[in-house]
Amino acid sequence: MEVDLTKITSEGNKIIEEFVKKRGLEGAMVVSADGFDLASYFATSSIEPDLLAANVASIQLASEDLSNQNNKGQVSQVIIAAEEGEIAIKTLSVGALVLVAPKNYKMGLLLIALRELEKQLV
Repeated sequence: MEVDLTKITSEGNKIIEEFVKKRGLEGAMVVSADGFDLASYFATSSIEPDLLAANVASIQLASEDLSNQNNKGQVSQVIIAAEEGEIAIKTLSVGALVLVAPKNYKMGLLLIALRELEKQLV
């Protein structure tokens, strides 16, 4: 699915803020392939958007290398499950969509949220 870069840069912050609040997430962002924050909202100040964006770009590169080395094709998403929550990364035409979920957030709901937010950004 091709996301609309103009829509992301003009309306993205508002769309993401409403989505994060409605879904009970800690935050979300659209990251460029170069690791820049294109649009974001975080309900907590403990997350540094610029640092997260740069790390997501690095994770995407490492994931692509791993997938290519093992003949698995293009990476569509990466899920990081940690003690205090999850981070979901979905590959987009402009870079990546990132969702940050709190501890005990249901994985199925997180995956559905990825798809739903992507559709809103088209």
